[in-house]
Amino acid sequence: MSELLPEGRNERVEGTRLPVELEAVPAEETVVGSPRQGVAELGSIGGAEVGIWELRSGTVTDTEVDELFVVLSGARSSSSWTRIDASRSARAM
Repeated sequence: MSELLPEGRNERVEGTRLPVELEAVPAEETVVGSPRQGVAELGSIGGAEVGIWELRSGTVTDTEVDELFVVLSGARSSSSWTRIDASRSARAM
């Protein structure tokens, strides 16, 4: 369990203020630009991982089995999904 959301604690996390360490997205996942991404893991709820994911400066693709997300901010962002064998999603910022 993460220090950000300790086990058994019900606390608020300021998602837009949380520092997320960014790293370059692998070339095979990059569609446009030079995107950087990062994750701050918060913990889990009902077996599902919970965290803050941040993407900057580009368009990427990735494959997720199941995913739920809430957009915290982004003036020019969009998401789209195309089902290919597993669920393959394209995300742009």
